[in-house]
This record gives sequence, C-alpha cells and structure tokens, in this order.
Amino acid sequence: MTTLTYDGDESASGELSAEEQDSLQVGEQMMAEQESLLAGKFQNPEALEQAYLELQSKLGSAANDSEEPTADDQDESIESDTEFLDSLWEQASSDSFTDETLETLSEMNSTDLANMYLEYRNNVEQQSATPELSDEAISSIHESVGGSNEYAAMMNWAKDNLSEQQIEMYDSVMDRGDTASAFFAAQALRFMFNETEGTDGQMLTGNASFDNSESFRSQAELVNAMSDPRYDNDPAYRNDVLKKLDRSDINF
Repeated sequence: MTTLTYDGDESASGELSAEEQDSLQVGEQMMAEQESLLAGKFQNPEALEQAYLELQSKLGSAANDSEEPTADDQDESIESDTEFLDSLWEQASSDSFTDETLETLSEMNSTDLANMYLEYRNNVEQQSATPELSDEAISSIHESVGGSNEYAAMMNWAKDNLSEQQIEMYDSVMDRGDTASAFFAAQALRFMFNETEGTDGQMLTGNASFDNSESFRSQAELVNAMSDPRYDNDPAYRNDVLKKLDRSDINF
C-alpha cells in the first residue's frame, strides 16, 4: 500500500519560497514609494506647489511675448485714436453724441482720455508745422537785393519807415517758408527802399517807355518788369513798377 511521506524542507502547497518572498517584498516597497509621490513626481505638497508656480511664470512670460504690440499694431492704435477724437470733435460741435461714442467715453478714465488728446495734438502740430526757408534760399534772397549788408540796411530802413501793418504783412510772407513768395516780398521792399534812399548810377534815357497799364496781371509780368536794366538804375522806372505793383492783385 502506498504511503505518504513528509519532507519538512519542502514548502507547503501555495507557499512562497524565500527567494519569491524577497522579490515580493521589493515590489511592494517600490509600489509604496511610487504611491507616496504626489502626481507621481513630487515628494511633498511644497514641491508640487513650487513646480506649479514655475510653470505659471513661464506661461505668463510666453503670453506677454506673444501679446507684445508690433509697429503695425501701434500705428493702427494711433490711427484709431485719431479717428475717435476727430469724430468726438465733430459730435461736440453739433452737440449730438452717438451711443457708441458715449459708451467708449464711459469705458475710459480721465488719464486715458488726456493722454489720447496730447498724442492727437502732437500729431496735428507736427503735420501743420510751417516749413522754414533753407540757408540757400535766404542767401539767394539776400543776393537778389545786393547782398547781406544791403538786406540788413533795408531791414533797418523798414523799421523806421514802414507802417506796423506793412511790417506785419512782410513778416507773414517771410514766415510762410515759401521761397518764391519771400523773393517777391524782398523785391517789393527793395523798390520802396531804393525809391526813398536812391541808388548809385545814372538814369537811363531814350529807352522804351514803361508799360504803365493799370496793374500786373501775373508774377511773370512783374518779373519781366524787374528784369529791365532800368530797374537797377532808373528811380523813375522803379517808381512806376512799384505803383503798378500796388495796384496789382498778385498772390505771392
């Protein structure tokens, strides 16, 4: 009859060997350590919070870089502000504001509105700035009346002999920055100065008579009369030109 024998060195059915138990213990320890990490990465809440703050900082920096206005965006903003202020001025003049304008104003604080106005005024002033005569143009005008010294003498004479209105008219023409207008104004002043003070030289006689019609019809006719040699040497001729110029309606 068959008999069963027991070997105490063999493990009971279902029991783990010492080697298997060691492997199981190592696996359980690894799982415990993994579960103890927050989000599978961080040892404690402080480490998780620090990582979150760093990520938020990076995302904020990237957003700021992407939202940095370009030159085109700034130009569009300035143009939009200008259009709004133009519209606001027109509506204020007619004392009739649209709902859209009132809503825009309600969303703006006083500082924003003041800054917008200052930028608008600065742009308008730059666009409307009066040009100045170049050094070359000034030198040419001085030479046309006999040089810088002669021009200075004319200015001193004008202060003592012209009316306040005449001086203001002369200055206003010079302040326009238009070379042609300044040239003709200087020539007109030269007529008056030479008529009063006289010039060196002899009077010319026997030449063709001056066209003493009522007025000059154009700047070209005036230039032609000034180009006549008698203009520099004959006071009577210059006087006729000046009187004709006074009767003329020429825009310089």
